[in-house]
Formats: sequence, C-alpha cells, structure tokens
Amino acid sequence: MTTVIHVNANLQWRAERGRGSDHWIGFCDALGISTEAESLDELHSLIPEAIHLLMVDLFEDNELDEFLHERLSAA
Repeated sequence: MTTVIHVNANLQWRAERGRGSDHWIGFCDALGISTEAESLDELHSLIPEAIHLLMVDLFEDNELDEFLHERLSAA
C-alpha cells in the first residue's frame, strides 16, 4: 500500500556561513531543521532532501499529523 501526502507550505530558510568554516548552514525555524553544505548552490539543492527526510521520519514514527499541526499552525 502506498500513501501519498501532499503538503503545501511557504517555508522560509535562512543561510549563514558556519563559524570558522567555509560551509553554509541553512535553517528552517518553522520546521526546526537545518542542513549544511560546502556552497550556497549545494545548500539550495539539499533543502528538499532535508524536508523529505524529516517528513519520512515523522510519518514512519506516526508523528507527522501532530508535528504539522503544532509547527505550521503556530507559524
């Protein structure tokens, strides 16, 4: 059985240089996640993967509905 979930959201990310590093770190406060990359272009390409991994983990732990309700309704 396949479950398809569609989530439409306008999520803001902020990017900063890591302290003492050439890496870029992206933060999404609404989801409480971050990801790191060697370049800004790479960071942009990793954001969808970071969101996907979070959603899969929450779904597998049966926590997706509660997480989305708490995080995105408060935003």
